[in-house]
Order: sequence, then C-alpha cells, then structure tokens
Amino acid sequence: MYLVTENRIINMAYVKEIFVSSDRTGCLSIEKSDGKLFTLVEYRSKEEAKTALAIISKRLELMLKSSSEGVVYMPSENDIQAVLAAEKQPHRDDRTAKGHKIKRHGGS
Repeated sequence: MYLVTENRIINMAYVKEIFVSSDRTGCLSIEKSDGKLFTLVEYRSKEEAKTALAIISKRLELMLKSSSEGVVYMPSENDIQAVLAAEKQPHRDDRTAKGHKIKRHGGS
C-alpha cells in the first residue's frame, strides 16, 4: 500500500507511525520502521493537520477493509476545508439549547 503526496510516494510497509508533530504547528510527520522521522506535509494549523490525519486514517481503513493493495492519496486542501466546514455547521436537532423540545405546527 502506498501513500501519495504532492512530491512523494511512500511505501506504507516501512511506516511505523503517522502523527501530528507536537513541536511544530500544523506539521504532519512520519516515523519509519527504522526510527527515522521526516515531515510529510505542513498545514496552516494543528486543526488542519489533525483533520488531514483523520481523512488519511479513514482512507487507509477503507483500503484495508476492501482487502486490496493500492494507493491512498493525501487529502487536498479542499477536502480538509470541506470537513472543517461540515464540523462547524450547527447540528439540526429537535431540541433547543436548553433541551426543550421544539414545537412544530401542522399535521392533521
């Protein structure tokens, strides 16, 4: 299985861990099986890096469930922004902020 970025193709067989770096804001890093670390990509914020990691995780999970060896692509800037925008959308619920049920009019 391979992870494809803008400027790299990474063989996931040699990757031990993909993580959001704690020392640099918005940096997604890889630890190879030999212990070497390198920066995969840098984002504007830690939130974007965490979102990218979540998208990669879902894509890898889908690949593994389908039992196929293949290619997983890094999420684009548009993918990340779409997920972040969806998370910020208010969740429509049948209750008010105080927990009261919303009264709907209509019916027969």
